[in-house]
Amino acid sequence: MSDPRELLGPVLAEAVAALVAEGVAAAVAEMPRSEPWPEYMDVRTASRYLGVSEERVRKLQAAGKLDFCQEAPGHRVTYPRVALDALMAAWRVEATS
Repeated sequence: MSDPRELLGPVLAEAVAALVAEGVAAAVAEMPRSEPWPEYMDVRTASRYLGVSEERVRKLQAAGKLDFCQEAPGHRVTYPRVALDALMAAWRVEATS
């Protein structure tokens, strides 16, 4: 296969490269940006953050191994990100022991 610069000529090849770079930059700019993890997470978000099932998060909560926040009994449960980070740190310590 020939070098495109030989087929198009140096000026046209640079113009094509500039257009491609411009198109790539525009596509990247339109890509959705990932949002940082929230300070407090519901069970679904917490399970994704930990990489476990929602059921596992609830079991960790029931076993007293995961701190959580709840306005009143029967209300929605949220998990502070710092508690999830502490749990993952404990898992890492257990894994290396």
